Amino acid sequence: MRTDRQNRSPKFPAVIFAGLLHTAAGGTWPGVGLLALLGAVLRRLPGAGRCHGGWGKYAQGLWSIFVAAQVLGWTGSCWEDGAAATWAPPLLLAVALWLAAKGPNALSNAAGVLGLLQLGLAGAVLLTAVGEIRLQNLTPGLIWPGGWLLVLLLLPEEGKRKSLAAPWAVLCSLVTVGVLGYAGEKGYYEMSRSISFFGAVKRLEALVAVGLTAGFTVLLAKLLELASAGGKYWPGAVAAYILFKSGVSIPGIYAAGISAFLWCLLPTFLQNKNNETC
Repeated sequence: MRTDRQNRSPKFPAVIFAGLLHTAAGGTWPGVGLLALLGAVLRRLPGAGRCHGGWGKYAQGLWSIFVAAQVLGWTGSCWEDGAAATWAPPLLLAVALWLAAKGPNALSNAAGVLGLLQLGLAGAVLLTAVGEIRLQNLTPGLIWPGGWLLVLLLLPEEGKRKSLAAPWAVLCSLVTVGVLGYAGEKGYYEMSRSISFFGAVKRLEALVAVGLTAGFTVLLAKLLELASAGGKYWPGAVAAYILFKSGVSIPGIYAAGISAFLWCLLPTFLQNKNNETC
């Protein structure tokens, strides 16, 4: 029987879907597939996920703030207008803060509605792009995506774990690389600028930007929820924005390692040590 908390939890992979599209295109599909497999193994560790008490909860909260600062850097990259890098981060952070403060039910509802929007837009773009895949691009070498993809795949969630994140990540990488060849993290957005729609060249980047923006907002709200202390969300939002503006960042491979430790290995260790969830 599902608990109330499980019913209120955001749908997965809707919460991280925009992040998947953004990061999965940073590697070839074999690399994305292997990284997704690693994420699935780590997520199956007993106790892996969110700590609800003790120092583990605070360590995870601090890391969630750092991840939110990284996501803020992505929010302006999905718009052609260079000014978006200025207005998008504070605006989306404010909306995410409002959404997180509304409580788990509001976040769950937003994830469900915006998740459908993201899926619809991404499905249209990917289906349109299939006709422009170049077969020679489907046999690429092994290029690993940035470690931030694994960070998203390991993001703690409540309730029943979903398994759709990995296939979507592989599909995005497969189509993007098939159309453009290796294109880096912004490959999905760049692909939307080059594909044609029903035989006519139609630039779809505006629709892609809308979908990614909606998705990043939900992801930020989830991270603020993970970073909340005593029901207060604004300290995490302020800290994330300060980190973002100060340009603090680490390589993706280190971020992946920290996420694996804090969100999978640490909860497992604490559960085995105390014989209870952390």
